[in-house]
Amino acid sequence: MLTAIVTHYATHYSAYELHGVNVGKARVTPQNLDESIWAIGILRSVRWAGPLLSPAVHDAARSLAAEVTAVLEPQLGMIHNIHCWIVAALAECAVTTDNERLLSTAVDGPFGARNQLLEGMHPEGLWFEINPHYHFYTVNALLSFVETVGTQALSGEPLSRLRRAVSAPAQLAYSDGRIPAYGDGWPDTFLGTFAQTAEVASALLPGAGPEIVADYVDDRPAPVQLWAGANHVGGPAPRRSGRYSVGALLYGADTIPDRGAAGASSFVWPGPGIGVLRGAGVRLGLRFGPDAGWHDHHDKLAVDVELGTWRSLDLGTSGYGAAITRWMRSQVAHNVVVVGDADQPKHAGELVEFDDGSLVARSTWNGAEVRRTLGLTQDGWTDEMDIVCEPGTTLEWVFHGDGVVLAAGGDALEFTDDDLGHGWLADVRTIPAVRGRVSVRWDHEDAPGLDLELPPGWSAYRARADANPTGLLLGVVGAKGPAEARTILRARFTRRRSRS
Repeated sequence: MLTAIVTHYATHYSAYELHGVNVGKARVTPQNLDESIWAIGILRSVRWAGPLLSPAVHDAARSLAAEVTAVLEPQLGMIHNIHCWIVAALAECAVTTDNERLLSTAVDGPFGARNQLLEGMHPEGLWFEINPHYHFYTVNALLSFVETVGTQALSGEPLSRLRRAVSAPAQLAYSDGRIPAYGDGWPDTFLGTFAQTAEVASALLPGAGPEIVADYVDDRPAPVQLWAGANHVGGPAPRRSGRYSVGALLYGADTIPDRGAAGASSFVWPGPGIGVLRGAGVRLGLRFGPDAGWHDHHDKLAVDVELGTWRSLDLGTSGYGAAITRWMRSQVAHNVVVVGDADQPKHAGELVEFDDGSLVARSTWNGAEVRRTLGLTQDGWTDEMDIVCEPGTTLEWVFHGDGVVLAAGGDALEFTDDDLGHGWLADVRTIPAVRGRVSVRWDHEDAPGLDLELPPGWSAYRARADANPTGLLLGVVGAKGPAEARTILRARFTRRRSRS
């Protein structure tokens, strides 16, 4: 079968019309990304089969590799996850054709593998597009590159960053292994989703070993995953639990050590601009880093939370053409402050200070300097926003979580649809303030109580919305009003006392 496939495409490849709209040009597949993964699969199969194939088939593979190179090489030109796949494909073509010039381009060129890691992978081990799917998509491309040419091509810091790119996501994860779906990340994503990436890395990357797989072991049933260069492809096999993947079969150790008992702690990553505080049953995340490119949701100083089994998650993204994605990318769908009834532009924030129990970051957009401070307390956490801007500027504080928002009384409100996401809110009602404060709770056994101080002239509302990654109804709390020269919003979240 492999002989027939290679011979067919080597004979007919140039006869396929060059085409493509959104992601470059290709001949066999819709775009250069797919063409790269397709070429890797075919050429790798020939390389692995080696002497089992006839010299004529190897000649056909060399011919095909040369023609694929002619299509892909001119399109290599960015630090980007897609271009990491082009690099991996060109490396496979270079090895197949014994083309030293092409191999040098794939390794050391301006957009070769080394520079993809040095410029695109933050030193802490997170791809610049931040969200988990594009992170692991990039890592899989670079592992394909390593499998083809060896680790010596990435020696030094590039190789260290690739190794950290496999170990780092476990630091971000919630207690059940869920990975935050920042930006355009798919929302239902767990460490176990990418277990076979860790399995492959454990064998290919020096210093990784089976220990790097421990955090990815997941007992949730899932389709058997095929490792042929792509991200994670569910095959026709039934769903199984355990280490069922081609990556584990080919590269995995016989046994995986138990996960360390120490547990995760508070940390900050200045490169991608992510800080996480962890206390007793609480995980708080705050993002303040540089713009993450096309997949950024422009939600600087957004917060995500885990308290027991209650979550306040980043919603991630659905299919790019889906209507609900407008909501998931909107300002009101994130735990942020909206300045001047306008979206955030592309910009970068900065870390102010950090210790194990507190985290402070700031950023400036739409004419306002915003400083957000998170602090762990004995019974929950505090969240303070300090905003300096032109008096009278409209400000809106938004926070969401699992479950219906419980609050006494309130009149019905109706928001008009806008680019900020208000049109996606349902059952909107005011929250009456008592002496300038509003107090609410979500209808969830582990939900915290929220006490929010309202500045003069402000009002609060509650609503529900869709697309919560946990599958529960999303309860939204908002507060809106005019800015003073300096506006401070103080929120205190208090854990529900355990029932004795």
